Amino acid sequence: MRTTWQRAELLFCTFIVAVLAGALWVSLGWSQRAGLFPWVVLVPMLLLAVWQLVDDARGKTAPPATVVGDEGEAEALDTAALSATMGRRGAAVVAWILGFFAAIVLVGFAIGGGIGSLLYLRLMAGERWRVAIAYGLATALLLEVVFRGLIGIPFPAGVVFEWLNLDAALR
Repeated sequence: MRTTWQRAELLFCTFIVAVLAGALWVSLGWSQRAGLFPWVVLVPMLLLAVWQLVDDARGKTAPPATVVGDEGEAEALDTAALSATMGRRGAAVVAWILGFFAAIVLVGFAIGGGIGSLLYLRLMAGERWRVAIAYGLATALLLEVVFRGLIGIPFPAGVVFEWLNLDAALR
């Protein structure tokens, strides 16, 4: 007899496998240049997700009953406190994903990725401003130079540039 947690885990993993398989199926029709990145990322992800799905279907996964502290001591897990904390963390993750997506759509992949990285490192990870700015700039430069310059992936300009009728080369 499966618990509610195990059924939810199995359903979620099935959903992930379906999304990854659908994305891989769609990308198979792309040219080699356009499909290289999705193929390289999606194949291992799909294999790992199928592996997890098999483990979930066999009942090999179970919710943790104990937690190990910093000193190695094990204690019982407070599920009531954990569910509230996990709900807040889950909401924060979803908010950051949507924030990164909005930044990328608004100002483009390189600039949006750099700004998102900077804000995440400063606000969520608590890094100093210098570190957050350095990593944000490094992210933007890496995305611009490597992916657009060297590999030649044609990232679209952000919609802000289109709204303001700015030339894409001015980014």
